[in-house]
Amino acid sequence: MSFFENTRKPVGFSGKIMVAMMNFGHSAMAAWGLHFLQPAPDAMVLDCGCGGGANIKTLLKLCPKGKEIFKPLNTGWIDENVACVREWVANIFFYRKGDTTIMIDAGYNYDRLAEKMSWLGIDPHSIRHILITHQDTDHVGAVEADSPGLFRDAALYIGETDRAFLLADRQGGANTQKDRV
Repeated sequence: MSFFENTRKPVGFSGKIMVAMMNFGHSAMAAWGLHFLQPAPDAMVLDCGCGGGANIKTLLKLCPKGKEIFKPLNTGWIDENVACVREWVANIFFYRKGDTTIMIDAGYNYDRLAEKMSWLGIDPHSIRHILITHQDTDHVGAVEADSPGLFRDAALYIGETDRAFLLADRQGGANTQKDRV
């Protein structure tokens, strides 16, 4: 495996270097985003399990009376509506209400995702809505073009900035239509 192929699921010494580089590369964006937040001192902080903990540490300092939630180390149900599949450094969350299950992020494109979803009683083909928090490969892997297609019938919901970037890349320029990506 080449060094740059090690971005999907970093392993070994070169994987540690890759994660450090990714964290450093995201630090300016994280600092910019965090400066807009003015959370209450007792706010709860959601950990989506990405990035080595630097942002969570910062957020918990901003919320000294708050607490960190949703950082499960194992795949399972968190409560009656929220479940998580843990993939190395990323979490995939599922929110279920009635007969609808919404997937939050799509993790890496790895072989055991369907198996772990079955442990939770979630059929991958039942997912019709996937919210993508950002387009890092550990959040979009299972919906990338070279993925096995478990979620080909699901609508993807992405932020406007990521959407414009993806459509510009695909169509040779910015596009503001409400096209499904």
